[in-house]
Amino acid sequence: MLGFVNGKSGYIDKQGNVVIAFKYAPSGSGSFSEGLAPVIESLAKGNYFSYIDREGNKIIDSKYTFARSFSEGLASVEINGKWGFINKQGREVIACKYDLVNSFSEDLASVNLNGNWYFIDKYGNMSNYTIGRNYDTDNKGTTYRFELYYKNGLARICSRNVVDIIAKGKWYFIDKQGNKVSSYNYDFVDDCCEGLRVVELNRKYGFISD
Repeated sequence: MLGFVNGKSGYIDKQGNVVIAFKYAPSGSGSFSEGLAPVIESLAKGNYFSYIDREGNKIIDSKYTFARSFSEGLASVEINGKWGFINKQGREVIACKYDLVNSFSEDLASVNLNGNWYFIDKYGNMSNYTIGRNYDTDNKGTTYRFELYYKNGLARICSRNVVDIIAKGKWYFIDKQGNKVSSYNYDFVDDCCEGLRVVELNRKYGFISD
């Protein structure tokens, strides 16, 4: 697991023994996932992210201005202000052309291109629907907040009137085709845990299943 000593990050085991020396920048290093972790030795200009294995060996070279942990076999990386995805061999399998991206979940990843959010699959094929802009506002003054990943086939969306800064807004779900699937507009929907979500409706709480 990731640890910090004297302004540097390194990795320790469950017994607290140092397994990878504390030599990396604390705000850049990431947790191990699927056997690899993104690290950077310094945040000074000219330094780049690489990936190491659990023995501290550099597996993927330092060439990324930012890098995230692996998810479902792919990791999101940034080069020259644009994001894409690499595999565990360091090959760029989805070109770094997006303005923002999120990690893959259930074979889909949300990506932002020219201000609009879409989902792509692991081949880079883009959804035929736009899930909107992050905190997008329509012509009725309604702004939308997106949960930009899927769990159990569903993603959360919250809508509220942008003028009313106190209102919580209403939450609902979309499926992987972008269709609204819930019959209720909830006051709040929590993240999914073991197939259940906490929901709020008219100041009452309960559970729904996915």
